[in-house]
Amino acid sequence: MDPNPNEVITEPVGIQGEHEQTAQQAPPAVAAVSSSSAAQVLQCSLSHQILTLIGITFLFFELVFLTFYFDKFWFSIDLSMLGVIAILILCFVAHFVLKVLESKQACELLSFLLKGKPAIAYRKWIRTSDDGFAFGIKHIRWDAVDEMELSWFGNLIVKSRLVCGPSQKTPDVLIKIPFGIADNAAQVRFLDVARAKRPNLVINDKLKKVDAVLAKGAHITQIATAAIMSFVLLDVGYASFYYLELLKNLYLAETSLLASETATDAAALQQYERAENLRTHPLPLSWVTGKFLGSSSVAAGLCIQRAKVLWLLGRKEEALQLAEKSFEYSPTSLRHRLYKTRLLAQQGKRDEARTELGKLIEEHKSALLPRLYVLALEKESEHPPDGRESAEYENQLAACYAETFGEEPYWPPGGNRFFTELWFSDDLRFLMDRFLDAQPNMKRVLEKASELEKKNATTSDK
Repeated sequence: MDPNPNEVITEPVGIQGEHEQTAQQAPPAVAAVSSSSAAQVLQCSLSHQILTLIGITFLFFELVFLTFYFDKFWFSIDLSMLGVIAILILCFVAHFVLKVLESKQACELLSFLLKGKPAIAYRKWIRTSDDGFAFGIKHIRWDAVDEMELSWFGNLIVKSRLVCGPSQKTPDVLIKIPFGIADNAAQVRFLDVARAKRPNLVINDKLKKVDAVLAKGAHITQIATAAIMSFVLLDVGYASFYYLELLKNLYLAETSLLASETATDAAALQQYERAENLRTHPLPLSWVTGKFLGSSSVAAGLCIQRAKVLWLLGRKEEALQLAEKSFEYSPTSLRHRLYKTRLLAQQGKRDEARTELGKLIEEHKSALLPRLYVLALEKESEHPPDGRESAEYENQLAACYAETFGEEPYWPPGGNRFFTELWFSDDLRFLMDRFLDAQPNMKRVLEKASELEKKNATTSDK
């Protein structure tokens, strides 16, 4: 069982002759401190332990989240309620890692870099003994210590004149130890032991103020802060996995509709309704979920993903409304505005599409795509496409999918690959359909792309 963070652990020491002699010669108060502090392990404060654990857990969780975000291996699992469980599991992992990092073995392994100090002081702060004290495996003898000072950065700086002598203005620095990670009781205990061992110890004014007992309210504030941060971490875990589950259902709905080539796919409709239920009914206690889903970039992206599914379901007016709503969250996004333009053109509303493009050209004077869209709308005609042009167009488009764009829809949503000019697959198809007056068979294009991918893979293996 781990010791109480505020408890001072006293261990027996084999050789006490010098200490007993010092205790007999010292004044009663100092002797009491000396005889009761032969070997102690002073602990870091509870709030420091909790906040350190939260920080490392959050780092691990970010790695897990990114792994899930950029892969689909977990699609068979419902993540909506697993975020809190993931955080708790990672807390145990982080606790074990932190214990290892402050262990003697880790200090020895990293001594070439940290000179014996722990990589992270998690639970153990300073160990004191008859002949000195240690931070990690860095041991300092009491008879080498002449001065201690508390810096503006909260470090305890231990200095010595053993080598440089009294004539040098500034003594040598032996070690710097983070001081604020221990609670007031441990800090005072260490200073009492230091004064008992070195009666002529020089300390600066900031360190003298540590003698004052901290108000009880300050300790409560530290614990309350740690408790709030713990709740926020759990909420972040819940919100992050909840968002992944929402994206997954929108992605699967779009995938099902593209595969079925019909707007009546029952599975797709069920997945979309599941996504809508998640979006509109998050856990009421989750403060982070509301803030996260309502943030500008996330909310705009969700509007576009929902609009894509609704368009494939045949609910085109709703899709247009969502495309327009995305502007409220991300008014400067060129990509979202071009998406609305494509929807207007595909509905035959070319005048509205031209009006929208005129606004885009005015707002993005250095952008090429809106001007190309205008040319594409002007080029669009009613005569049937030439068969040879259509075949060549399909071949070139298949090569683009095989070598650059990849599968559709892309996971994670909104992360589609692009050419260096930022031409997305929708841009290329919209422009080329009109420039060439050709309508490629997308099913055949994707089949050719798959064949090209296999051929390229075989060539690269050889």
